[in-house]
Amino acid sequence: MASSPSSGVPSLISTCRELYEAIDRLDQRAADRVGVSRNDLRALNLLERGPQRAGELAAQLGLTSGAMTTLIDRLEKTGLATRTRDPADRRVVLVAPTDRLFKEVGGLYRQVAGHLTSLAERYTAQELEVALRHLREIIAAYESATDDSESSSRDSNVSRGT
Repeated sequence: MASSPSSGVPSLISTCRELYEAIDRLDQRAADRVGVSRNDLRALNLLERGPQRAGELAAQLGLTSGAMTTLIDRLEKTGLATRTRDPADRRVVLVAPTDRLFKEVGGLYRQVAGHLTSLAERYTAQELEVALRHLREIIAAYESATDDSESSSRDSNVSRGT
């Protein structure tokens, strides 16, 4: 007798937790390697894409402008990021990663990327598309939960008059 698709749900949820815990351990190892907090590492992960406006970084991290300034101070002090003025708008502060960031922690993440590439090469194109679709759906589920909790918090504050 074949099991129903829902019978694998607890295993799926458990495996998602294991994945999150593995990513969490890797991120902690990276943070420890360069001597920063996990929140600082979150900012550095965003900088991996290239220079970012300080205000946009703050919004993505949920920080006030003052807290963002302090975070940038710490990253500059450790030599992991630089702060410059945007030549197009001197009011804007740009934060960029340094080569030290990529030298110090890039190897950890490249190692994982190498393993994932090797794994992906074992899949057929169709299997890989199913895996990618599934991962995107998991991401959407996490983002939906975040959106729901943010709107619930806003709704709660409105109902309390705050």
